[in-house]
Parts: sequence; structure tokens; C-alpha cells
Amino acid sequence: LTAKMAASLHELSGGRLVLGLGAGWKQDEYLAYGYDFPPPAERIHELEETVRIIRQMWTEPRATFEGRYYTVRDAICEPKPSPPPPIMIGGGGKKLMLRLVARYADWWNFPGGSLDNYADLLAPLRGHCADVGRDYDSIVKTWACECVAVAPTSAQARRMAESSPFYGPDSAIVGTPGEVAAQLRRFTDLGVTHFMLRFADF
Repeated sequence: LTAKMAASLHELSGGRLVLGLGAGWKQDEYLAYGYDFPPPAERIHELEETVRIIRQMWTEPRATFEGRYYTVRDAICEPKPSPPPPIMIGGGGKKLMLRLVARYADWWNFPGGSLDNYADLLAPLRGHCADVGRDYDSIVKTWACECVAVAPTSAQARRMAESSPFYGPDSAIVGTPGEVAAQLRRFTDLGVTHFMLRFADF
């Protein structure tokens, strides 16, 4: 169903969709909607099967897949998205999740955390890419920040940030326009090319 919805949205948007997928984390939402919330490793294995099914449905006339968690038989997805949208996988588990990213992701997102935290994930990702024969540089690197506060002075920006329910002192981007640009540039220096930003005054 996700593959078909994404293909339709890709068509309607003129090919602008990036399909973001993850293994889930917000247990109360799962339970509120009646979904199981298995342990992290199991959710990551479910995600892997999901990505494999979606790619088959986007590229093959009919998709058949029998996994441990999901099974489809002669599933049809028409019209096929052409070209297929990039699949962005979000998460930062060094053993399982980054290996999944190395195998299947066109884009990778790590939500929140500090610059050092982000940098600490790059070596394991490179290692997994080498293990599976993937070009590390072919994965688009992205970062999401829950609180960006920009103001004419640093003090004004700090007050704005601290009033946001999404503020975290280790992950927020705060300051004057020049200071904010410099903070983001530290991520681009690591290879990040796309940002997802929540502004404190929005």
C-alpha cells in the first residue's frame, strides 16, 4: 500500500517525492492505532522487507516476495514511478540500521543530535558500505533539526529557542543569520547536502 501511495504521489507531484522510511520509535502512537510495537531489531528487519517489496513493486511488472514478516504475491503497482523516487532511511543504530542504510538507502537521515554525534556515525556507515560493496558517496546525507532560532542578535535567538517545546541544548541551531549559517556549514563539511529544519518562531 505504501508503494502504491508513493507512486501516485510521485506522479501527482511531477516526480518530486522523496520517500522517507524508518523503523519507528514512538510507542504510544503505535499502541494508540492498534499496531504492535516489537523490539528495535525486529522493527529494523520489518523495515528491510518493506524496502525490498517497495523496490520490487516500483520496478517489476508484478512483485512476489515471501519474507519472515511480509508476503506479497503478484502485487501490481501502476503506473510505475519513472524514475523511481529516492528512498530515504532514517536512523542511526550502528550495527543494524546503518547496515540497512548501506544496502538499500538512496538518502540517509539522522534526526537531531549534535555535530559530534552525527560525525560519529559516518565511520560505521563507511564500514558497512565497504562490506556490502556500496559507494559511500552515492548515499545522500541529510540531517534534521527540531529547533532552529534565527534573530538579529544571539540573545534574541537564544530566548526564542528556549521558548520552543522542541528546544534541546545539544541539537538546536541558534544565533544570528551568520552564526546559524556557520553552524550548518559544519554539517555540510561532513557531507550533508539536505536539511530538514523546524523553526522556533514558525
